[in-house]
Amino acid sequence: MKHVAKQGEDIAWIAQKYGRRNWKAIYEHADNDALREARPDPHVLQEGDEVIIPPVEPKTHEVETGGEYTFVLPVPKLKVRMFLQDHLGVPYDSKKYRLTVGNDEYEGQTDTDGLVDVEVAATAKQGELFLITSPPSAAAEVGHKYELMLAHLDPPQTITGARARLANLGFDTGGSGSEIDDRLRSALRTFQIQNELECSDIADDATELDEQTADALRTAHGN
Repeated sequence: MKHVAKQGEDIAWIAQKYGRRNWKAIYEHADNDALREARPDPHVLQEGDEVIIPPVEPKTHEVETGGEYTFVLPVPKLKVRMFLQDHLGVPYDSKKYRLTVGNDEYEGQTDTDGLVDVEVAATAKQGELFLITSPPSAAAEVGHKYELMLAHLDPPQTITGARARLANLGFDTGGSGSEIDDRLRSALRTFQIQNELECSDIADDATELDEQTADALRTAHGN
């Protein structure tokens, strides 16, 4: 069976759609060798990617007759990881936050690097993070609110994927579209200079970045 990925779908979500709890069994199947080569991160797919859904391999368990048995199936989780910084690039160190995903709410505190690291349901699509920047003694909570689109990030070599990563890294990319414009070019050139890369320009009709820049974006962004 073949599934054609849509925007916002990753391997974990696709596995859930077909009643599979173990997304690795799909991603690591031999029929998806080409997909793994093109998409080294199973949670970053591009619209139109083809995912082969292999047949289910049944498992058997030997039990004694006349008894009652409970089988527990783990609920798959995925991590939401973000480094939060102010406009000067200074991490939000040891700040409390609340993350709401569907009906679930998670509370925690950033580490010294401003890291938020939370496990959420593998099928989660949207979330809202509220970072509390006011002191504990303040009469009211003040902070920053972030709207999150989970699993919506395109691969780093694509124009939309590059633009989104640059924006998340604090560069002014001018929007979220797939068209190449001067502001995106400027952001890419600045990123290349900062990372000591060759300043390769991209044509107006280009659909992908050069491999070196895409790899550097993946490393800097974390995926």
